[in-house]
Amino acid sequence: MYYTNENFAKLENISQEALADFQIYHDLLVKWQKAVNLISPNTIDKIWHRHFADSVGLYNHIPSDVKTIADVGSGGGLPAIVCAIMAKGKNRKLHITMIESDNKKCMFLKECVRILKLNATVINERVENVKGEQFDLMTARALAKFTTLLFMADSLSIKSVLLQKGEKWESEINDATKKYSFQYTHHVSITNGNAKVIHSTQCEKIKF
Repeated sequence: MYYTNENFAKLENISQEALADFQIYHDLLVKWQKAVNLISPNTIDKIWHRHFADSVGLYNHIPSDVKTIADVGSGGGLPAIVCAIMAKGKNRKLHITMIESDNKKCMFLKECVRILKLNATVINERVENVKGEQFDLMTARALAKFTTLLFMADSLSIKSVLLQKGEKWESEINDATKKYSFQYTHHVSITNGNAKVIHSTQCEKIKF
């Protein structure tokens, strides 16, 4: 199914309140995109499908016992803002910390958190410089290769990661096994049959 603002609610019984939040977020993305490169320009008219639905697909696989998430390289808030909207709509106690090094993107993320009243925090910093925080799970979307993402998780002392990966996901996982040991499960993306949502646990750097 191709998702638009008209059929988006069919994804997972999304409430009218959450749908209204998504519309506000959509409008903020379009408005800020004119000054800050938040998403790929050729996806502006596909936000509901390419970005929102895709991110809901990741939210659906967040384990029920997860209370705190570190979203790295948050950019325009995908999947972090989407996950925060979903959690708010379902009255779920889930706090998301968005880690982003770009100042302007952080300004956008903070504005989204303020306007949408989300249970989220924005840290304007590079991942490797974030210290003293504790998280149950790390998320990321369209950011870096699997090995690099496991390095980021290791830097944050996180053993569990939930990632959206494209068609080369299997090759990336094979490369990652050369430096890290981990267990993983994968789920087909709801917007791209060749892409996957990867949940990796027990991540440990291999000691040579």
